This record gives sequence, structure tokens and C-alpha cells, in this order.
Amino acid sequence: MFTQEQEVKRSKEWKVVMAISSILIIVIAVFFLFRMFHSNPLEGTWVNEENDMTLKIKGGTTMVMEVPGALDGNDMELQLKYTIDRSEKMITIEVDDAEIQKALDNSDGTLTEETVKNEADQITSSYDYSVEQDEMTLTEREYGDQLTFVRK
Repeated sequence: MFTQEQEVKRSKEWKVVMAISSILIIVIAVFFLFRMFHSNPLEGTWVNEENDMTLKIKGGTTMVMEVPGALDGNDMELQLKYTIDRSEKMITIEVDDAEIQKALDNSDGTLTEETVKNEADQITSSYDYSVEQDEMTLTEREYGDQLTFVRK
């Protein structure tokens, strides 16, 4: 009789463990499915060696463009805004005049407004994007020019 009570107790404990494990598996699966369909596929640090440009794309709507040493030996960092349409696989990158002014202030007078605008014009546009493994290709929608970035 004593062993039958232990068996009933073990059976209840086993059912609780199985229920908790099943719930945990379902929660993890939902997390990964949500992340797969709702995360930003472009988020991360991308390097374009051709133009010596680095894009740090953050979640939300901001990215930072870094151009190290390309402007007369001066590093430039410029914050850009972007909108992404996942269904169309399109990204639109824009720059505010306030961000250009902030980049000028951070340069201690070594950069000119024209120089910063020229660097920003290299990337501000609407692009179709394609990500394959660690390579991102931005194809300009209007002219078809391509920029290729490698994930860092």
C-alpha cells in the first residue's frame, strides 16, 4: 500500500513536469516565430569597403553612418533616419539638417557643411534591400546603383 501511494505521487509529479515542459517549449517556439517575422533583418553593423563606410543600423528608425578618415583624415559620424517596408523589401534613408549641424559641431570645425552633405548624399535614397548570409545589397530604386555591405 505504501508503494502504491508513492506511485500515485510520482505520477502526479511527472504530469506537472510534463505540463511545465510543454508550456516552456510552446513559449520558446512563439518567441522565435515572433522574432523571425517581426525583427529588423538589417539590424547590426554593416561595412562597405568600397566607400569606406560603416552603417550601424539600430532597431527602430535610426542608423549611424561612420566614414573613418575619408574626409581629409577626419572621422565623420552622422545619424540618419530610415523607414523599412519588410513586405516590399525596401528601405528609405533620410538625413535631418539638425543631424548635419550636430556632425559639424562634433568635428570641431574640420568639416564643412558641403562635405558632410556630400557624404550623406551617398546613402540617402530609397533602396531595395537583399540580405544573404552576411552580405547586404542595397539597390537604388531610381537608378539601379548597388551598394554592397558585409556584416561585421
